[in-house]
Amino acid sequence: MKKAIIPFSLLIMVALGVFLFLNRFVNYASVEVDGFAFKSNAIYNNLSDSKKQEDISLEPVSINDTIYKSSSNFYVGEEKKTKVNIDYPIVSKDSSTLFIASNLGEYITSDFDREAAYPESMITDGKL
Repeated sequence: MKKAIIPFSLLIMVALGVFLFLNRFVNYASVEVDGFAFKSNAIYNNLSDSKKQEDISLEPVSINDTIYKSSSNFYVGEEKKTKVNIDYPIVSKDSSTLFIASNLGEYITSDFDREAAYPESMITDGKL
């Protein structure tokens, strides 16, 4: 019985270490505009299902706020980390600038050419 305690406790320690490693917060990007980040995927859900409309919730962000990644989720804030969806751009308060934190999607130019998106890019007044 005593021989089983040591391997069992080692197994628990390894499992705990893997859990803590996977759930740590890692710096992903730094916000470059004062504006708002989308908290959920409500825009997509509203467009795909017109009968069930969800409220679109926004999280205010400031210049130099840090976006953290934990597992496959993204968070904003130092003290209280709030979950945000970076599949959508961060919109500036005056709606003149979009800050794209992820590399999802494509840009379409004025000539209707497609360009691959790249992380931490800004579109201001229609110019990349």
